[in-house]
Amino acid sequence: MMLAVATRDCWHCGVMTHMAPYGGAYIVPLDGGTIQQVWCPFRCDNCNGLSIAMGRRLSSQPAARIGPTAWLDQVAEPKWLPVHASGKDFPDVPEHISQAASEAYA
Repeated sequence: MMLAVATRDCWHCGVMTHMAPYGGAYIVPLDGGTIQQVWCPFRCDNCNGLSIAMGRRLSSQPAARIGPTAWLDQVAEPKWLPVHASGKDFPDVPEHISQAASEAYA
């Protein structure tokens, strides 16, 4: 099953791709444990680069009882780290040259 939240532009290769869960999730309690940050590593299906998705939840919510990765799939817009792809934009040249230059820049 493909997770809905796990399709994004990879920061490493710049391709819109599926990000597969990679390893377990980490839960960081905040505000005395009433709020939880859920951090989950994901791997790019295209280049194997790693990204991390993070969401917040109340520890008392029923959704908090399901697995963290499954819960993260229900988050409307998790925060992804790194935020942007590496490289540089070259808007004044043809697309194929721009892509090669951006890749070389990274």
